[in-house]
Amino acid sequence: MLNYKAFSFIIAITLLIIVSSGNTAHIAGSNAIINNIQTPEQSDLAIVSVGNHVMNDDKISYDSIQTNTFEPNWVEKMPLISPDARQHSAMAYDSDNDKMILFGGHNGSILGDTWAYDYKTNNWEEMKPSAPPAPMWRHAMVYDPDIQKIVLFGEIETWTYDYVTNEWEQQFPQVSPSTKSYHSMVYDTTRRKVMLLGGSIGVFETWEMDSTTFNWTNLFPVSPIPLLFAMAASYDQANDKIIVFGGQNSTTNAGDTYAYDYTSNEWTLLEPLVDPSDRRFYGRPMGYDTQAQKSVLFGGRDVTVTYNETWVFDYATTSWELIPTIGPSPGRWIHMLVFNSNENKFIMFGGNNGTTSDQTYQLSIVDT
Repeated sequence: MLNYKAFSFIIAITLLIIVSSGNTAHIAGSNAIINNIQTPEQSDLAIVSVGNHVMNDDKISYDSIQTNTFEPNWVEKMPLISPDARQHSAMAYDSDNDKMILFGGHNGSILGDTWAYDYKTNNWEEMKPSAPPAPMWRHAMVYDPDIQKIVLFGEIETWTYDYVTNEWEQQFPQVSPSTKSYHSMVYDTTRRKVMLLGGSIGVFETWEMDSTTFNWTNLFPVSPIPLLFAMAASYDQANDKIIVFGGQNSTTNAGDTYAYDYTSNEWTLLEPLVDPSDRRFYGRPMGYDTQAQKSVLFGGRDVTVTYNETWVFDYATTSWELIPTIGPSPGRWIHMLVFNSNENKFIMFGGNNGTTSDQTYQLSIVDT
């Protein structure tokens, strides 16, 4: 009879022969395939994936990422204190102070409150600044690390918020976009510029803001996107591109993926083989994961269906992948999804899942 050590040695030799011959080791009773068997020096985890995508050269694949200790997942945070349920609000991550800042929205009436979320303590705190903007919805916000302030653009107003002093300040730029709603804002870390895209009034425009003067400049791209609003947008730092997906064009939902190149001042229609279905968002449904170097999208709505799908876009391969993880159910739109770069997690708040929500979720794409 074989003892335990002898049996273990035979198993180890068998696996070594399989790997050396270039074959793939299958796990009994499962469709999962071990695509990469690594030594402890190479990795602390064996990567198991379902499907045809594998993890090579430290590049992350999302076609069912799984490890023996981790898989992408949504977690409801359930803080003791939370903002009122709302949709059509705006949220941005202050990376210097490690706080999610939320302002305004709509829950039957237009809201004008300011909240800060601390991931480490899982607490929302109402900030109650002395002179905030008037109640607002359909606006957008982004964090500018150069001035260490949140920048808000709504209707036709530009505001900044300083978490340290808890002060809102209206800015009065000499040049500014016209009235906007359901537009998107991202921060270009390469040029250190706040960027504003689209909106439901007028043509699709691409603007940048100078944070020293708060003046806006219309860039007039040589190949602009057709009228588009309520879309998803993110800034892909690794590839220096602004990514836009979906939205609404007049009364029709869109399902195209575009990339903006600042140097050439051009929007390019991308053609991934697989992509999410046509949908609109009316919120901030997409962010950029700086660790995974991918844009992550959640939810949205077409004419009759509200989705709870989580998608990942890789600009380098021009590919969308649907992450097989169970998202918050039922589906959701008009929500805020923002990346916390200190914790490498997405934070989602509010939106509409059949009713107006006050839920806070986190999403982890890679093991942290």
